[in-house]
Formats: sequence, structure tokens, C-alpha cells
Amino acid sequence: KELIMVNPIALVGLGCSVSIPILLCSLFSVFETRRLKQAQSFVNMIYGPLTVLQLVSMYILYHLRFAQLPEMYMAGFYFLLSIPCFAVWCVCLVCANQFAKRDLQLVQTQRLERAKELAKKDLAVQDAPAESLVDCTEAITR
Repeated sequence: KELIMVNPIALVGLGCSVSIPILLCSLFSVFETRRLKQAQSFVNMIYGPLTVLQLVSMYILYHLRFAQLPEMYMAGFYFLLSIPCFAVWCVCLVCANQFAKRDLQLVQTQRLERAKELAKKDLAVQDAPAESLVDCTEAITR
């Protein structure tokens, strides 16, 4: 979750430096729950395109001379404030927002499903609606 809901500037910085290892770890990890699979798909969706930025930055660093490194640092800073990078920030924010909404919906439905399962076992609360059995306000605020 922290890899998705991070500041867009840090997200682009991570994408330029370590998106390939993040993506490989995500692809080789096997998750069993729906929530983890959903988070994995969003990590793949966000960091997949950012691998291009990492490959470009690796190519540039490989072909730079040592005397050009200070200029490259300044160019990297200016790149973070450029229009294309701003577009990447917006896409990352949209993806993070979609992840937060889908995660909230998934948590609420899982809580309601668990409440219904418990209500089937307990005869005293079987007549109560499932929505009254579970308080989802904590899921909304987080």
C-alpha cells in the first residue's frame, strides 16, 4: 500500500531508480487474498510504465562523463518540475485514488460477508440486517 499511496514526486523518483526490482518482486510474489492481489495489480500498473524511466536514466548515467554529473543532477531536478513529469504525477495520483476506492469497497464487502457468515452461525442476530452488524466507518476514514 505504501508503494501506491506515496507522494507523486517520490513515486517518480522511485520509478527512475528502483522500479524494475519492485516490479520483478511483485511479479514473482504469489498472493492468496483478494486484497493483496488487488494491491499487486496496482503496483504492476503504476511501476510497469515507470520501468521505461529507469531504463532511460540508466542509459543516460552509463553514457555520462564524471564532469557532467552535476549538470545531470540539475537536469533531473528540472525534469521533476516539467510538464511530462507533471502528467506522470497526475496519472499516479489517479491510480492511487482508484486503488483507495477499490480497497475501501473490498474491505467493506469482506466485512459484510464475514458478518453474514457469523450471523448464520448465531441464531440471535439472524434477523438483523448485515449492514447493522458491521461498522465500516473505520474503513472509510483510513
